Amino acid sequence: MDFLISLLPAIEHFRFLGYWIILLVSLLKSLAFVGIAVSGTIFLAGFVSAKGFLDLWSIRASALAADERAANLPVVFRSAPLTEFFLWITMLGKWQMILIFTLVAAVLLWLWRKKSYIIPLWLSVAGSEIFTHIGKIAFQRPRPEAALFAEHSFSFPSGHASNAIAFYGFLAYALIRDSGRRKTKVNLFFAAAAVIALIGFSRLYLGVHYVSDVWGGYLVGALWLIISISVSEWLISKGKKAVPFSPTKKTYIISIILIFFSLLSYIAFTVIHHPQIL
Repeated sequence: MDFLISLLPAIEHFRFLGYWIILLVSLLKSLAFVGIAVSGTIFLAGFVSAKGFLDLWSIRASALAADERAANLPVVFRSAPLTEFFLWITMLGKWQMILIFTLVAAVLLWLWRKKSYIIPLWLSVAGSEIFTHIGKIAFQRPRPEAALFAEHSFSFPSGHASNAIAFYGFLAYALIRDSGRRKTKVNLFFAAAAVIALIGFSRLYLGVHYVSDVWGGYLVGALWLIISISVSEWLISKGKKAVPFSPTKKTYIISIILIFFSLLSYIAFTVIHHPQIL
């Protein structure tokens, strides 16, 4: 209970970020493609200047204490099987794997005549990665002391969290948009949400991030996801009417090969770059 009470000051200040998100969505709806740059700039200003978010990790002692407590909480539940599980999960947000998955996804989109998604996909992933890198340099927050393995970059914001929203979020959007059945849309949404949540939690469980780092990463990823979806919708609205596409046997074979390649790359990368537990 004391832990939850200590979180109240931090939670209270997140409403400032909520205002900026609502403003961003409104601008995107009203200004369409031209408004993307404007709304993105406004959101970034809100992200950097929002009183509550900065207080969360650098100003208020109560917020810092909450972050420290939350970072130490997963230590109690650590076990060898869970640690191994979350090590595999966290690799899904590693930038090298996101790059491979994005390349494969771009080829698949081209193969299945969904070219309007390719540029927005790269925009989402690249924009998120660049902003995250800038944030790490700007804030230079050290990693938590409870980390299970050494990370060589700064802590805030979480690159894995921003990558998860930017890539898996956009992938879910594309699949949901082109899916005809409502049940499939719901399943896709919750599957993507589960993957994104697991990647974020893996960073907390492994002790390499604070809660505010993960939230910060989610916000950066969400910003670029919203911008990229807006660009995608604009490209689709301006493009020619899609000609019905009937995939051939060759299309299916190449798609299966690419997906299998992604899976093998993920397994090989995780095995080769398995972190050394401290």
